[in-house]
Amino acid sequence: MDADDVYNQGVELHRSGHKHAALACFERAVSMRPDHVPALANRGTVLADLDRPGPALDSFDAALEWAPGHPILLNGRAHALLALTRFDEAAHAFEAYLAVRPDDAGAHSNLGAALEGADQLDAALAAIDRALALDPAYGEAAYNRGNVLRELGRFAEALAAYDRAITLGDPDGSAAINKALVLLLTGDFAAGLPLYEERWRSAQAGEGRALDRALWGHPAALAGKRVRLEAEQGLGDTLQMLRYAAPLADLGATVSVQVPATLEALASTAPGVAAVNGQETDAAIPMMALPLLFWMDAVPAPPAYLSPRAQGVAAWKTRLGPARRPRIGLAWRGNPHHQNDRRRSLPFSALRPLLARDAEFISLHAEHRADETDARLADVSDGLHTLADTAALIANVDLVIAADTSVAHLAGALGKPVRILLPAVPDFRWGVSGETTPWYPSARLIRQPARGDWASVIDQAASAP
Repeated sequence: MDADDVYNQGVELHRSGHKHAALACFERAVSMRPDHVPALANRGTVLADLDRPGPALDSFDAALEWAPGHPILLNGRAHALLALTRFDEAAHAFEAYLAVRPDDAGAHSNLGAALEGADQLDAALAAIDRALALDPAYGEAAYNRGNVLRELGRFAEALAAYDRAITLGDPDGSAAINKALVLLLTGDFAAGLPLYEERWRSAQAGEGRALDRALWGHPAALAGKRVRLEAEQGLGDTLQMLRYAAPLADLGATVSVQVPATLEALASTAPGVAAVNGQETDAAIPMMALPLLFWMDAVPAPPAYLSPRAQGVAAWKTRLGPARRPRIGLAWRGNPHHQNDRRRSLPFSALRPLLARDAEFISLHAEHRADETDARLADVSDGLHTLADTAALIANVDLVIAADTSVAHLAGALGKPVRILLPAVPDFRWGVSGETTPWYPSARLIRQPARGDWASVIDQAASAP
């Protein structure tokens, strides 16, 4: 068989859904003929389908060396860059493709998504509006338009855009989910909480399950039942929702929780939790559905509902020694894979004015990067193995200052004074205004006055008493 025969075999395998076998054929064809542009292009497409955007980009770049300016290759390259969240490069790549195919509505929409990721919101909106002018029935463009309008703080228009996307078709529930999040952000829990259950339509939901509709607003139905609360999203979400174990236990349920290993010890201290990671159950409830179960009539907000281990607290006290100045714990970034991390996490350089304050600063991060060092900030990451270790450390500081990450939730759940640093358009749970939150009585919210303005946020955090 020559390279063309192997390539054609790969095309048939790809067409029938055998992606890995097809990839092997395209790889073999390229090894036989490095200039086989169709094999390079299809290899890139399959790699993108397999969620391997880095190798996909390499394959499209290799093909473009042999066929410069080919529109299919330019489009594939742009998609790979977008999947890699290299937004500025993706925008330029879509512009290069549109120079060849100016009437491609999908590319205009994707250009808008890339520009939104790069925080060029006005340009993003213009690109998406061009897509909708070319194809008014293009649901993905309407969805992307909603995302841009949300980031612009134009929430009513964002909701209208999501409604349009839903009407035009919303196969994975993305538009419905984002509509729910805007409703929750703006305080419309009655509409937002049920709609948020649409998240289980998404391919990313995995094996999770929606809350049984018969339970919506009826937690008393769980009296006498064995109820397992299952972590479904990030560590911060899980920490926040552990508060609901107590009211369920008060109703007569026997409550267990299923949480990541780093949370096992802490979760066992939550009032109402009878077991962690191991009890039989009559009803399993995804944790982010708990506000819907209780219908947000009142957020259970005790001053503290998690407790550090005494032994750990004592060990940190010995290691840190006597405090001669106010002791402040810092957490400036979260999980880099979080879809909004580029907006919620602070660059380390933004902390410099805060570190100039007369205080003793301790990092609450379990790992440090090479560019995150400062003589005024103590790195104790070698002692942080689980969140129980972090909780014990937090017990030894006077104040926590944190971006919207799991550390902020942990400090609030421990009842420690915490200043939570928020982007201009924050996560839904913090609302759109105000310095306080019903979730954590010990928290003070410090919001960006304008997009990307961390300097003003740090200034407030440093100057507040």
